[in-house]
Amino acid sequence: MKRLGQLEELIAPVIMFSSDSSSYITGQNLFIDGGVTNYAF
Repeated sequence: MKRLGQLEELIAPVIMFSSDSSSYITGQNLFIDGGVTNYAF
């Protein structure tokens, strides 16, 4: 993205992972960095 992220772009994932909606999710890494991290799994 070649820019810094905005606070508004982080709110939704943080709320989702903090809520009961994510109660069945375990051991995940979520990179919210505009594509800076480039991992090929």
